[in-house]
Amino acid sequence: MQNEQDVGPLHERLTSALGSLQPLYQRKRVYGSVDVKGQGAGLLRAAVQACDSCQDAISGAGAQHRHLLPLLLHLRGLAGYLQHGSTAAVRTQLEGAVKLAPASVDAWNCLAHCHWEEKELLLARCCLLSSLKACSNKEAMQMMSMLIRQQVAGSSGPERSEALALSLQSAKAAIEIDVHDGFSWYVLALAQLSQYLGGTETFVPRSNAERPRQLQRCLASFSQAERCGITALADLHYNRAALHTYCQSFGEALRDYAAAAMLDPGLPCQAQTESLLMLVGQLSWLVSSRGGVNGKLWTRLTGLLARDAMKGAELLPHMYYEPLTLSSLLALQPGVNKGKALLCRPLVFLAPSPQRLRNAVSLRPRLYLVCADTSGSCFALALVRVAHDAFNLSQLLTVVNPELHEVEVNYKEQNYKFPMLKVDSLNTVLVEGIPIQQDTSAQLLHTCITAG
Repeated sequence: MQNEQDVGPLHERLTSALGSLQPLYQRKRVYGSVDVKGQGAGLLRAAVQACDSCQDAISGAGAQHRHLLPLLLHLRGLAGYLQHGSTAAVRTQLEGAVKLAPASVDAWNCLAHCHWEEKELLLARCCLLSSLKACSNKEAMQMMSMLIRQQVAGSSGPERSEALALSLQSAKAAIEIDVHDGFSWYVLALAQLSQYLGGTETFVPRSNAERPRQLQRCLASFSQAERCGITALADLHYNRAALHTYCQSFGEALRDYAAAAMLDPGLPCQAQTESLLMLVGQLSWLVSSRGGVNGKLWTRLTGLLARDAMKGAELLPHMYYEPLTLSSLLALQPGVNKGKALLCRPLVFLAPSPQRLRNAVSLRPRLYLVCADTSGSCFALALVRVAHDAFNLSQLLTVVNPELHEVEVNYKEQNYKFPMLKVDSLNTVLVEGIPIQQDTSAQLLHTCITAG
């Protein structure tokens, strides 16, 4: 009878110590690090003391206390992981815990994290599957979504597409379990971004209008993650800044880079900020200076554009599958100008360097052209998934359903403002009346300015 009464206090002490370490583990899982000093150090010392005091009681009590051994091993493994990271001893203790208690979801998840840190992705995935088999839980779903994308990094084809779809499905499942979990929303944002890019940035949406909506859903998930309490996650701000840059929301990108730099000075935010300001500054100067084209060259160009306008009025009804009317930049309204077509000729292009997101895919930058339209107005044209050699500067471009965006950036003492047309679908830009082909190999453009 005495032994039976002893089981309660032992179990209570182990579970209490285990519960006290869960906030530390969750912080390490979400933010990548944990403070093992101050209060954290006290909790870890108490957990180790609980293990030591219970060890003899469990080993000396015979089979009656045997069921407490999984808890003891889990507690030792978790404390060791928080103190020293993934070590052989930590993994051995956690493996013992899940062997004796296969329904221990938290132990499976911690063991999965250990294998993940060791880059043993297959073992980590097996642990997550065992965790989900025991009980559907958001932590395993979150890690599964990220792990799947990491497993197919560098691959292509149907296998990658299926994996990205499964990653998105896992992220959504985590939110269904707890809609108020900010990290689940962050994981969903990364999954949506990977799905948008299709891994190799060849993903074709169901319609031209679907692609911008996908980006808006991704940005909305980032915002929801912030509202749900993970504003201190530097990666959230850093990755969203890269996405804002991709969407030409340069002011928002600069603010997110500043926030990420304050939270994690180790991130390359300063370099990204300088690169972005250089890009915006160059675009602003080139638009205001008409791409550096002056004198006789500009006179010849305006004459050529006037002839383009006459020729375009005749050929436009035969170039596109929907009725279009010619328009100039000055006649466009902010946003999408449905049913309009703008003729222009490129003057110069800028090719920014790719941006690598943290724990996500690489964002290939847009190709920026500075163009002049038939009225002589200059603007920046942002193209996505177009190689710099897809056409040359001597060719006439037709922008169908142009989306006008007034870029205005005010950063410290630097102020930039210029018009920009955004293009998210290749078939809305015609080269000499023919849609741009993503894999064309044409003559190199004459002028290249590398920003960043």
